[in-house]
Amino acid sequence: MGNYYLAVDIGASSGRHMLASMEDGKMKLEEVYRFPNGMDNKNGTLCWDVDRLFTEIKNGLKKCKELGKIPATMGIDTWGVDYVLLDEKNQILGDTVGYRDSRTNGMDEKVYEKISLSALYERTGIQKQIFNTIYQLMAVKETHPEYLEQAKAILMIPDYFHFLLTGVKKNEYTNATTGQLVNPTTNDWDYELIDMLGYNKEMFQPVSMPGTVVGEFTQDIQNEVGFNCKVVLPATHDTGSAVLAVPTNDDNAIYISSGTWSLMGIERKEADCSLRSMQANFTNEGGYDHRFRYLKNIMGLWMIQSVKKEFTEDLSFAEICERASKETITSLVDCNDDCFLAPKSMIEAVKKFCRDSKQQVPETVGEIAAVIYNSLAKCYGDTIEEIEALTGKKYTTIYVVGGGANAGYLNELTAKYTGKKVSAGPSEATAIGNIVVQMLHDGVFKDLPEARTCVGKSFDVKIYENGGNIAETAGKSSGNAIEFMNSMGYVVLLTTDGCDTTTLYVKDTKLGEQDPVEKGRLLTRYYSRKPDKTYTYVKAEGTSDQPVARAMAEAFGTGFYMKNYLNVVYSVPDTTADGVTVKAVTATATLYSDEACTNAIASDTEILDFRYDVKYNTGLTAVRSTN
Repeated sequence: MGNYYLAVDIGASSGRHMLASMEDGKMKLEEVYRFPNGMDNKNGTLCWDVDRLFTEIKNGLKKCKELGKIPATMGIDTWGVDYVLLDEKNQILGDTVGYRDSRTNGMDEKVYEKISLSALYERTGIQKQIFNTIYQLMAVKETHPEYLEQAKAILMIPDYFHFLLTGVKKNEYTNATTGQLVNPTTNDWDYELIDMLGYNKEMFQPVSMPGTVVGEFTQDIQNEVGFNCKVVLPATHDTGSAVLAVPTNDDNAIYISSGTWSLMGIERKEADCSLRSMQANFTNEGGYDHRFRYLKNIMGLWMIQSVKKEFTEDLSFAEICERASKETITSLVDCNDDCFLAPKSMIEAVKKFCRDSKQQVPETVGEIAAVIYNSLAKCYGDTIEEIEALTGKKYTTIYVVGGGANAGYLNELTAKYTGKKVSAGPSEATAIGNIVVQMLHDGVFKDLPEARTCVGKSFDVKIYENGGNIAETAGKSSGNAIEFMNSMGYVVLLTTDGCDTTTLYVKDTKLGEQDPVEKGRLLTRYYSRKPDKTYTYVKAEGTSDQPVARAMAEAFGTGFYMKNYLNVVYSVPDTTADGVTVKAVTATATLYSDEACTNAIASDTEILDFRYDVKYNTGLTAVRSTN
């Protein structure tokens, strides 16, 4: 076993200590400590409890000691834009206010009295977000100018924690850029802009790049946690770290760092500070090795997180996804509308938006979640169109990293709305990217391409295509069949028992079959019954034969795709009785590495939506076709 490397990854809702090491050429990741986070309402102001967070950081370090896994290096990443002001005694001036606080309302206009929005974008390349550091500092200037006068240092949140550990003050580059005060050409603070706005430029430390050594633990910290450790700057902005874990070396790849926020974009060597980019609301955040993350901030899973907190029923995110996937509501909201930034009730905000836009108002948790997931996916689709228009390039694959990689239903919808292949994973991208920089510093990898190749080999990645992720993972299918029939006589039977052909049955009579499908693929097909009681496969919209339902065809064989085996189970709720009208059936596909289907390596669920109301009938079992 080689060295251990520690990432302390702190998000808006929780923080975690993740230890990594190399084993047989792969990165091994282990969570050793987790703690909650969130903004506190302090006399009407939303604040971070940085003292408590630092205590939790030290508790996680003590856990490493307890486990006997002492890291050689460590680094901390957090969200962007928030900071502390330190006086000459290194005490925090004022409260550590969070970015969702309303104090920045109207501060954009105060900034634009000194510099226009277009000129500001041309200088920084950073997307206007009312919570950016530039507007937060203007709020301080308006209400507590003495803080700016007294400040000897401004440190972004992870910079502050690094300082508490080492006694060394450094402003890390990727997080600094989020504040809208860094010049993308010089990769340093724009001191002329800082002077223009009347901010104290003496408080800004020189900008340091990821991979820079901050220092070692102070003696006091060593005494408290029980060991010494070298602190190495990661990309301290969590998105900057997450993008480093995108498992591809394709410079034209589109990524979504999916978590509380969805950050969607591409990497590029130079910033695009054009008026066209500004009007599209794209940003140029600084990244590792002087790269730029050309991306758009999208509200993200914050909306689902907020909904989950509001419902009295204790539901997991997986359960919320499952309920959402069964809904047929078509209402959509603008995820980037400011009304979703920090509403008193996310549920009411979603309902109001739908009501005001004269759409169906969601009522149940499933309907509300369905509106949010579909809205996010549509936003991703719109953003891709913008990226392709702005860059003049076409993209085939979206790489989803972060917690949202586990949101299977959202990833399915993303494939549907974008028409692109979706590669989901790794889910702990931020921690992995944090550690990648530490390993690069330590010589574990010679360069970033080698590191990304290792990430791709070390962690699970799941593929989704338009219509689901099943298309590339067929090898063997087994199971039963379900018949659906409506009053118009339309019948569809889903067969899952290893047919070389797609076969349609009514009762025990085979009424028709299609040509063998391409081996190793699972397809979606539509059937309808003609007046002469024959059944037709409908390929496209606009034909005279309208499909009754969407049915899954399947292919039988071994060793087709990556020598894996597929088992598909079709189901309806357990409470569904014969003759009950249903609108959809759930198909759960599980991929196995062995023919006996005991070692599951991936699973996905798809909802098959019916065009017409159909009745459920359990009294039928398909027979495998022999011809």
